[in-house]
Amino acid sequence: MFNFFKKKKVETQEQSSDFEIELTASVLAYEIARSDGEIDDNELEVLMEEIKVISNKVNKDEDDGDFFGYPYKHATDVIDPEFGDLIPTLDKEFIDPIAELGPHVAPLGITFYDSNLFPSKYKNSIFIALHGSWNRTKKSGYKVIFVELDDNGNYVRQEDFITGWLDNEQAWGRPVSPFVMSDGSLLISDDKHNVIYRVTYSG
Repeated sequence: MFNFFKKKKVETQEQSSDFEIELTASVLAYEIARSDGEIDDNELEVLMEEIKVISNKVNKDEDDGDFFGYPYKHATDVIDPEFGDLIPTLDKEFIDPIAELGPHVAPLGITFYDSNLFPSKYKNSIFIALHGSWNRTKKSGYKVIFVELDDNGNYVRQEDFITGWLDNEQAWGRPVSPFVMSDGSLLISDDKHNVIYRVTYSG
């Protein structure tokens, strides 16, 4: 557990104590880091709260013209109530997401970890900042997750990497974007607490 300000805490979910989070700057940062081939998606965030089955997602963009379904289909199997009837008229192949992240989590920043500072399982896989829901009674997101890919870029699994910005339904911070530094450390911007965090590993 890492303490920054009074009761404000974030923590890594890695069991090893070799990860360290430090506050590096008290400024607002919007350094959106995206890498070729992976797209995070916020479609239909403004629909009514009852439609909880529509998950934010990660798409793998391999070829020009790849079509991921919007606005006719969402996530893997949610047909749009307004445009879904038009699917039979489309001459398109729908490509399903490689990962679903959960509804209303608001993935804003995504980056590949291409350095060697962190343990080997993180190499060439993805960190995603989930900014967090703004229109749900029970909040979701407010964390950084790790999405592991295999050597061919296929989805293996996902897990929480950093949590703690949401405490008893009260959000004191909202992660925006991860960014890999040249030394292998990971910067994470937070546009609610107006800071940048730096994650290092010393194992």
